[in-house]
Amino acid sequence: MLFSEKKGKWIRIFFVLCFLAVAGLSLWILEQYAKVGETAEDLEKEDKNDKMGNAPKEDEMQIRVQICGSDYEGKVHQKTAFRCAAGLTVLGADWKKEVGAQDVWEMDFQEFQEMEKQYTGAGKYQIKIIPNGDAKIEIPGIKRASGTAFYRGSFVLEGTEEGILLINVLPLEEYLGAVVASEMPSYYPFEAQRAQAVCARTYAMNHIKNRKNRETGADLDDSVSFQVYNNYQETESSRKAVESTEGQVMDLEEVWYYSTSCGTSGREDLSDESAFREYLSQEPEEEAEYGSPWIRWEAELPAEQILAHVNQAFGVSWQSLYEAEIQERNPDGQVQNLWLRGDQGEISVEGEYAVREILGVKGIPVNLRDGSVSENMSLLPSAYFYLEEILPEEETTEQEKEETSPQTERRGLSGLKIYGGGYGHGLGMSQYGAAQMAQEGADYQEILLFYYQESGKIHEVGEESGTSD
Repeated sequence: MLFSEKKGKWIRIFFVLCFLAVAGLSLWILEQYAKVGETAEDLEKEDKNDKMGNAPKEDEMQIRVQICGSDYEGKVHQKTAFRCAAGLTVLGADWKKEVGAQDVWEMDFQEFQEMEKQYTGAGKYQIKIIPNGDAKIEIPGIKRASGTAFYRGSFVLEGTEEGILLINVLPLEEYLGAVVASEMPSYYPFEAQRAQAVCARTYAMNHIKNRKNRETGADLDDSVSFQVYNNYQETESSRKAVESTEGQVMDLEEVWYYSTSCGTSGREDLSDESAFREYLSQEPEEEAEYGSPWIRWEAELPAEQILAHVNQAFGVSWQSLYEAEIQERNPDGQVQNLWLRGDQGEISVEGEYAVREILGVKGIPVNLRDGSVSENMSLLPSAYFYLEEILPEEETTEQEKEETSPQTERRGLSGLKIYGGGYGHGLGMSQYGAAQMAQEGADYQEILLFYYQESGKIHEVGEESGTSD
């Protein structure tokens, strides 16, 4: 009997030890999975914290940036490669690979899909790429204005039906250095770059808190769809601009900024067509907008290109353009409604962006104020313009007159001559204007107050607006 009791005691101890061992192994597996990437439960918990106001502190804030292809074309990738001077550690759900210094690790979409099919864990299948030291990660297949792309932080790879998403995960403040350098030239006055840093931080923080793109695991992407990141590598001045404004944001839900104003801000009402034409025809001051060549520009659009845009946007099949007229402007002169008449009817193009698309200048030279020419644009530079119709050079022949129908009662226009000013949507801070203000002695806080009024007051992340001087 005594032996049986002792035997039972040892059996119970054995089962307790087995239970503890299994529990410990389970915890270890969960820890390893957590290193690979966030699960759906993690993301849900973060979203709840954000809604409750429990966002992480600024010094802990990470941002997730979706990286587009070369020249920012395409959001997904069929094949990608990574390299790092310090080497890489690549983590899958149940595997790990060490990549030597300057060695290349590659992954294509088909291989990723095979791994994804075999994955049985919670959340999305991810591969995480981590540098082994304090070195940037290079993506040889992605080209930017400064050359091959190098990135701080780590990467997470996720799959979609179309390809692989590349998500750069890094501290917010490190991200901002490569935004300021890409959005504003490093030769701009330092106070203008500091103003840009505050704008960029406010914009990024809003997207981190709102989690607008959490279905992709990214807060935003690196293109002009959001704010440009790492088109140019960070510079000493862009880093200092970020460091000297660390944690500072504005109380704005939407932060807008653009390249160049045409100088109409604060002027008399320019919604009248004749008033705007008269204003834009005047020669601006030499130092206006920091001497930006975009303050005035001209372009000549052939009718064929306008018709192609109209047909694509409105699902019509116009063959001729007969008339074009601006029917509505904002008080600052920005076009809001463009009326067009063609051989099959008439349409109204509404909104600044839609107007710039219809009058897109892809492949068309845009002549700038300083005599230079830009030929690498898609949209019209801005919606601050007036236009003149270009009539056919030759009169209709007698035979053509006999063959015309009521729908094609005369030849269409040859094109439109457009006289414009400014570059961008015209909302918020003009970057060239900020540079001019800094050149004249304004500091970054004065610049922000000028462009954003009361909303331009700065406060620290986590503070109530208006609590700092």
